[in-house]
Amino acid sequence: MRRFIVILIIALMSGCINIQFMPPPLNDDFSSYNLGEKAPFGPWKVKGNGTFTITPIFSEDNKVMNKVVEAEGDGIMYVDRNYTNFVYYIDIKRKKLIDSPKIYFRLNGDATAGYCIVVEPFDRGYKLYKFNGTKWVLLNQTYNAAPAEVSFFRYMVIANGNKITFKVNAYTYITYIDKNPILEGGIGFGGQGYFDNVRVEPLEE
Repeated sequence: MRRFIVILIIALMSGCINIQFMPPPLNDDFSSYNLGEKAPFGPWKVKGNGTFTITPIFSEDNKVMNKVVEAEGDGIMYVDRNYTNFVYYIDIKRKKLIDSPKIYFRLNGDATAGYCIVVEPFDRGYKLYKFNGTKWVLLNQTYNAAPAEVSFFRYMVIANGNKITFKVNAYTYITYIDKNPILEGGIGFGGQGYFDNVRVEPLEE
C-alpha cells in the first residue's frame, strides 16, 4: 500500500497523472439571505457599477412571497468557479418591457471575459456574445423569443465543450459551435430585472 502511494505521488508530481477537480453544483434560490441585503454575499461577487439587492416579490399566482435578486445598473453578479461542461438554469423577470437582462457564463476570475446571452427588449429575440474587456463579438442571434413580457420565465444554457445551447422554457432558440471556445469559467447575470432559482449542474464527462 505504501509503495502504491509513493508511486502515485511521484506520478502526480511528474505530471503523468492530471487530476481535475470539478467545482460543486450551485443551487441558490436566495431564501437564505436577508431582505434588503446587497451583494456580495454567499458565493456571489459583483463586478461593475450595478447593485443587486434581495427583494420580496410575489410568485406569478400571487400566493407566495419569494426572495429574489433585484438588479439595477450595468454590473455583473457572478460566482467564480471553473465549471467546464454544465447546465445553467435561471429564472428571470423583467421590470419593464424595455429591459434587457443578461446571462453570463464561462466567465474568467474577474468577470472581464466570457460569454453573454442578451435577452432583447420587447421579446425581440436573443443574442449570444463572446467578450473580452470592452471587445464584444456577436456569435449568433435569433429574432424569435418566448413571450416573457414581464413574467418569470426559465432560461437554460447548456455548455458542452465547444457547443452552446440556449433554451427558454425548454424550447431551443440558439445552438452554436465555437471554433475557438472558452472552455471553463463561472456564471452570472446582470441588467435590469429580477433573478431567482439559479442552478448549475455539471455534465458528466
